[in-house]
Amino acid sequence: PNELRGVVWRLLCEVPQRRSARPALYTRMEARTELTDAVRQIRLDVGRTYIGHQRFEGKDSVGQQQLEAVLRAYSFHDPQIGYCQGMGFAAGLLLMYMSPEDCFHVLTRVVGEQLRQHYHPSMAGLLADADLLQRALELHLPALAAHLSQYGMHPLMYATPWFLSWFTSLPSWESVLHFVSCFLLEGVTAVFRFGLALFEAMQPELLALSSVEQLLPFLQNPPARLTTPAVLLPLVRALPVER
Repeated sequence: PNELRGVVWRLLCEVPQRRSARPALYTRMEARTELTDAVRQIRLDVGRTYIGHQRFEGKDSVGQQQLEAVLRAYSFHDPQIGYCQGMGFAAGLLLMYMSPEDCFHVLTRVVGEQLRQHYHPSMAGLLADADLLQRALELHLPALAAHLSQYGMHPLMYATPWFLSWFTSLPSWESVLHFVSCFLLEGVTAVFRFGLALFEAMQPELLALSSVEQLLPFLQNPPARLTTPAVLLPLVRALPVER
């Protein structure tokens, strides 16, 4: 149920334990006022996050203020990572279901530990997993993989937001929420599971496209009818993906 999502997500990320272990961490980080490069970029990006969403509408909105506070606090807490642009959409989604402090602690788990090499400036984890996603596509849907390769299409060209922004660009918000629940339970394996399911749903139409100019926009912005839970979730459940 939607009203329990935030509760479950907090438990999956051990937020109560993290808050107990370091009770003043968020307060101390959020109170810092240094104007770093990361903070400057955060302030530029906050206004471009969830455009049109009532909670984030206007620089004085609760959503924008909380989002900036959480991202600033994380950048001070973990200067090696600092801030990566995909974090804003992930954090913004979390803030729809929990407090800024709880959101911060979820980020310490996911960004700071589970996907650290994806959000690191080197993006070594992202580069490796994009190649792994390409190999998984070749195994699961070889005809589609060959078709995309024919036009020089690599997952880095369209799948980066899947890893860094948690599929928040999908037009079906209900599917995004299902993904986040799966992701916080399984980790990065969920990205492969949902990614391959999305490829499978898109395959018939992608095979009919014959140029980069047609393929790339379709991959970056799949039609809503192909991203609904009714379409994606049966495909996700049928995939025996293991890390």
